Amino acid sequence: MGIEASRGRLRAVGEQPRCGRRYTVMTRFLVLTVMAFSLSTCTSGPSRPPDPPEPSAPNPPAAAKGSCYVRYSPETLKQREFAFDGTAVAIGRKRYEGPEGGEDRGTATFRVNRWFKGGEEPEVTLESGLPAQNGVVTSVEGADVKKGGRYLVAGDGKFMGACGFTRDWSEVEAAEWETALRD
Repeated sequence: MGIEASRGRLRAVGEQPRCGRRYTVMTRFLVLTVMAFSLSTCTSGPSRPPDPPEPSAPNPPAAAKGSCYVRYSPETLKQREFAFDGTAVAIGRKRYEGPEGGEDRGTATFRVNRWFKGGEEPEVTLESGLPAQNGVVTSVEGADVKKGGRYLVAGDGKFMGACGFTRDWSEVEAAEWETALRD
């Protein structure tokens, strides 16, 4: 049996030429397709869904950006650390420096007319997740707190709650809070 060369390829004499060029092109196409698909599904870090937020957080980061994941109800009101009927006596702001720059948060000082839960101080200063603007501390889905206004305020730690936990005072609502927070 002899050997002959054809187009740079050695083959046995009498052997039918294979469509080498076609196979090479198809093989390269398949390899490139697989590589492209693999690269498109890769990520730079581990693929893990974000942790769900704590259901009882009073003033979550989402609330500061305008959405709520815990909304006011008599049941969620019971989960707050404090609740009171108070009159806003001062509006201010507090500057925070973080890894992504600084931000201002609104503060409100309240003269407490009545504690429903969690405190005894005659006056308390609380923070909001949003900045104070023009003497108003905005509460997402709640009252805009202004000096001289009377409010029902519930929250945790040093934060007045957003999402309905800071609301304009009314006799009816105050009675509902009293009922919901009775021990």
